Amino acid sequence: MPRPVLPTINVGSSGWGPLVTQALAQVYTTPYPLPEHVGDESDLPDATIYDRCVVWVEHTELGWVLYHANGGVWLPLMQPPTIALRRWVFEDFYNYSAGSGGAHPFTLTLLASGSAVATALAGMTGAVRIASAASANSGVIARTLDVATILGEPGAACVAIAAYTGAFATASLVRLGFIDTTNHADCVDGAYFELASGALAAKTASNSVRTTSGTTFTPLSGVIYRHVIRYVSTASVRFRIYDHLTGVKVYDQTIATNVATGTSRAFGVGAVATTTTSAAANHLWVDGMGFGPALPAEFLS
Repeated sequence: MPRPVLPTINVGSSGWGPLVTQALAQVYTTPYPLPEHVGDESDLPDATIYDRCVVWVEHTELGWVLYHANGGVWLPLMQPPTIALRRWVFEDFYNYSAGSGGAHPFTLTLLASGSAVATALAGMTGAVRIASAASANSGVIARTLDVATILGEPGAACVAIAAYTGAFATASLVRLGFIDTTNHADCVDGAYFELASGALAAKTASNSVRTTSGTTFTPLSGVIYRHVIRYVSTASVRFRIYDHLTGVKVYDQTIATNVATGTSRAFGVGAVATTTTSAAANHLWVDGMGFGPALPAEFLS
C-alpha cells in the first residue's frame, strides 16, 4: 500500500487553511510526537477500548517504552536500544534431548532417580517435563554449570518460562530463578520463586538468612507462566509472574531484605523440582530460561 500523499487544504478567504496545512505537514515530514501516558505500566487505561493504539510509557525499570494495545492487554512494542545492546543468554529447552545431560548453558541433573523427558505441552515449542521417582527428594535440577558466577547487581535479571502440574502440586517443591542449590535443599544465596504446598512465593536468601513474601500465588495446572526476577538495586529485588500466552500479570512483589549482593554472595540460574513425599509424579514443565545484566523489554507486559 503506498504512503498517503500530503493534501493541500484550501478554505478560501478564512485564513486558517494555510495554518492547518502547515500543521499537517509536520505530521508528514517530521518525527510525530505520540502521546505520553501520565503514569507507568501499572496504570494504563483499559486496553479493550484502545485496540491497535500506541502510547509512550515511562516504565518503572526500563525507561521510555512504546506500548500498544491488542484489544486485551498492553504490550511493549519496542525495547530501549541501551538494553538491546546488552548481553542476554536465553535457552529454549526445545533443544534438550532426553539423556543428553543439558540444554546449553544449563545442565540437567537427575536427583534420586528423577527423570527429565522432552515432551509436548500446548503453547510451548518443546519442553522438558520434570518428574520424581518413588523416593524422597527425587526430581531434577536444571541449572547453569557453575552455581556462583552471577552477581546480584542493579539490572541483573532472569526469566523462567514454565508450567506446573495440578494433581501433585501439594507434594511438589520447586525453586526457580537465581539459585545456588544443587538439590532439594534451600538456597544459601539467591532470589527465586518457591512453590511449596501448591502456592508460589517470592523469596530472597543471603548467607542462609531468608525472606519470603507474605503474598502468594496459586498456579493453575498446565498454564504457562513467565517468571521475571530483576534486581532493582543492590537492596531490592522485584518478582513478577505473567500468563505467558496472554501477557496478563498475575503476581508482582518486591523484597528489600536479605538481598544477596557482592562476590561472596554470588549465585547461578536454574530450576529444581523435587517431591516432598515418596511417590512418583510429574512436577514441572520447563520451556526456557534466560539471564543477563539487563532485562529485554519483550519479557515484560
